[in-house]
Amino acid sequence: VEKNKKSRLWCYVSDHNNTLPCTIYDYSSTRAQTVPHKFLAGFKWYLQADAYHGYNRVPVWYTC
Repeated sequence: VEKNKKSRLWCYVSDHNNTLPCTIYDYSSTRAQTVPHKFLAGFKWYLQADAYHGYNRVPVWYTC
């Protein structure tokens, strides 16, 4: 039995000017590019992220 296992909790936060501000936590057992790519499918606004290469293939209008 594996006692320790790395996993990820992806955090997505809406803009503070949004009429329905929210924070969404997306659990994943991996840090693969497919995780944010799948979650952000159809996303059409600004994406602010760290330098993690997993966001490079997310099709957005603007990446900050």
